Amino acid sequence: MPTLTHTTTCQLTQPLATLKVLPNPPYVLQLAPLSSQQSLSWAYSTSDSNQVHILKHHPSSSNLEQGPTLTTPNAGEGRVTQLKAPTGTTNCLIAAFSCSPMVALWDLRQASSDPTLQLRGATDSPFLTCDLSASGHILACGGGTEQESRLELFDLRASPVQPLHAYTESHSDLVTAIAFHPSVDHRLLSGSADGLLATYDVRLVDEDEAVIVTGNVGASVARVRWATDGQSVWAGTDMETLSVWKAEDLGLIQDFGDIRSGDLAKPHPSWTDPMAYLIDCTPLPAFQSGYFSGSQTGEVALIEASSNQPWRLLASLRGGHNDIVRCAMIDERTGMLLTGGEDGRICLWPNVFGQDIQLMSETSESRAQPKASTKKEARYKPY
Repeated sequence: MPTLTHTTTCQLTQPLATLKVLPNPPYVLQLAPLSSQQSLSWAYSTSDSNQVHILKHHPSSSNLEQGPTLTTPNAGEGRVTQLKAPTGTTNCLIAAFSCSPMVALWDLRQASSDPTLQLRGATDSPFLTCDLSASGHILACGGGTEQESRLELFDLRASPVQPLHAYTESHSDLVTAIAFHPSVDHRLLSGSADGLLATYDVRLVDEDEAVIVTGNVGASVARVRWATDGQSVWAGTDMETLSVWKAEDLGLIQDFGDIRSGDLAKPHPSWTDPMAYLIDCTPLPAFQSGYFSGSQTGEVALIEASSNQPWRLLASLRGGHNDIVRCAMIDERTGMLLTGGEDGRICLWPNVFGQDIQLMSETSESRAQPKASTKKEARYKPY
């Protein structure tokens, strides 16, 4: 189990700004940064509707301001299951929904609140997760049922947009998380409730050919993320475990185990309650990786994780929330942190990286250098 050390600036007890979602505060479930054209703006969704809301902050204000609401026609009842503003496609926001096999895309350069594009899956099963390729040309959506997994791919260059193909046999349960490689447009990573990871060459129609490699995490996968350099992948599970794997063959690099154990159970002496859950994995400046975790009473830790020890506590966030925190992110433009919780609050926290945040924005905007194609990857049928 990793040991933990503190940075000199890790203790942050008050957020810079807050927003209380009213009335009858719902859970804040999803956060996503908007493009650089939308200065200090974010999108969020809640547990009580399928709507997507815009959030703004002015540096001179101690409050976060409610912006316009994006419309989600044909999404049915329920909530947003995934909200993403993919890196590299700076003007696009995408959302999937819990009660409809539909995904909506908004072009943020347009003034309309209506989706620019709405796509429907081939079955009645809702999508749990979605992502865009680095170029913005390919949309992947994952979901299915407990009996059958489903990954559907769409070519956004076609007019009208056309489905490419679907993969249904790589997993034996719901596809719960997907992520495109940061630079290799056709490489996709998936995680499932069956405990497996898989990587694909999505240019290939035949699923047996498309699957590059699989790996067994051993517990239901809740989150997956590529490292910024594309050479490894991170997986978080419903059992609050964290592991890192080689991207090339999904060989295990290190299983860090339960993040609620050892030094990680109480990241800072000021915490009143122990660590209880993994919020999300996140890239960090200088090609590093880390994760957000939280307590039952709203405390949040941002920890830099690596194969070396000790790990570093980058931020201990207290005083913003009083209930479970469901989402957290780093704003790569400013280094500020944003959190949303079951108390209906969204909190904006100070930059904990200093000038290093410039390294994060530079590495996310630049393309990671892809490795030479394997023999299997070279066999493809252009769509």
